[in-house]
Amino acid sequence: MVAAGVVLVALWIESAGELRAQPSGDDGSAPSGDDGSAPSGDDGSAPSGDDGSAPTSPDLPDVPDVPGLDQLPGYADAQKLLRTYRQLDSLMGAIPALLDLPYTLSAEFERLRNDPIVGPVLESLIAMYKDRLWTFSAHAAVTGETTPLAGVSAGAEVTWDSGLCRLLIAGANAQLASDDGDGLAALSATIGGCLPLPGNTLEVSYTLERDVRPALGTRALIQRGRYDADTFAAAVRFWRFRFARDQIDIMRLSFVIDILRQDDAAGTELDSGQVDLGIVITQWDRKGKGFLGKDQRWGFVPLRIRSRADAAPADDLFFDDNTITLSPLRLEGLRLGSRNLAFNAEVGSVRGAITDRSGGPNLFNVHHPFVDVSVDAGVPRLNGRLGYRHDLEPALADSFLVEDRGTASAQWFVASSLIGIDGFVARSRLVAELGNSPADVNAGGGLRFGHAVGRYAQAVARAELVDLPFEDEVETRLSVSLVGVLEATSR
Repeated sequence: MVAAGVVLVALWIESAGELRAQPSGDDGSAPSGDDGSAPSGDDGSAPSGDDGSAPTSPDLPDVPDVPGLDQLPGYADAQKLLRTYRQLDSLMGAIPALLDLPYTLSAEFERLRNDPIVGPVLESLIAMYKDRLWTFSAHAAVTGETTPLAGVSAGAEVTWDSGLCRLLIAGANAQLASDDGDGLAALSATIGGCLPLPGNTLEVSYTLERDVRPALGTRALIQRGRYDADTFAAAVRFWRFRFARDQIDIMRLSFVIDILRQDDAAGTELDSGQVDLGIVITQWDRKGKGFLGKDQRWGFVPLRIRSRADAAPADDLFFDDNTITLSPLRLEGLRLGSRNLAFNAEVGSVRGAITDRSGGPNLFNVHHPFVDVSVDAGVPRLNGRLGYRHDLEPALADSFLVEDRGTASAQWFVASSLIGIDGFVARSRLVAELGNSPADVNAGGGLRFGHAVGRYAQAVARAELVDLPFEDEVETRLSVSLVGVLEATSR
């Protein structure tokens, strides 16, 4: 093998040196045939390697045909060694191009960035993947209530956000308590994230709730007792343009399905499902242009479809109570001459229908205007909101809830403390195929107080009083909690 290898390499080097030393044409070009064309093989084709392929390098010729050379010991192994040398020579020839690649890419990037059409789109894409932010929070609390309820709770949450979407959210909260002498354990947990594509961005999440209770001010869409729920949410956005002062989402679709299990007033278990589908053709966020420097939002042609179904556990859920709400425009944070005063509004129409389970015509149809307006006023340390809403939404037992609700809220930051107050007055009635319920006027309110105790703890107190709709009952709730909080952020 050594003898064959030495001969092969020597002949190869000698032939390569002769080829490299050949003169070029008068104009400096490579030598050509008699007719000015590139040299070819015996059959007129381009020269090829031993296996019929093109030679790896024009500077590395085949070894001259020497009689008896292939009879030397180790000739085949030497041929493999020679092919390896050729490959290395080809790689060495590519190194200058690889070294120039970063400069080539940089020049092309700057050319695209300065393009009047491609440049803004490229800047938007860069902004969507910048400024990733991690947040982590954890808390533990000891709570006492007048219901009577006393217990402890703990939870944690981690999020990872980018300019494109929320890449990750994961959190859980658990409570162990004694409710009028009966032990209970409540749990809620959420997991979700997004597929960070610039187009057709997909966001999904799942929330689990076990033995939790609704707030006192919840409208008459669920019973007042504790419930279990599984909530699946998804959103798809066709495209997002993100600039220094503006963010524009094109064709955003959101979908939420909520399955609840709960005992009704008679103690019978009842399953219910709620579906909420929302579509916004275009959503424009103007950064810092809203109330007190928050974002101002314009939503063009928002459409919302809500469905509800109720059934005993042995029956299938059938979403027979449906509403469709359509508005030309939704405004949030439109300043009224000053950053300390802003207007929010959405006005449109809502149509409700109870569908026939057998597939026949709708059993019941109803139309109402949809109005949701509010005004924000104040300064950073003292501000509030006044609002009014008229809506038609699916309720219990093949009926719709028609409600006029006025709301008011305010919050005041004093040193290390927060004082908040909120209240509502509502006129509610249920409409159905068999008739309408009498209108019921109900009201409620709450007062909350929070004070920072050192760096990692808060004392929180809240008092609530609510006149429950369609029930001759006023419910009160007073709770006091000591909460330990740990928060951290990282970019």
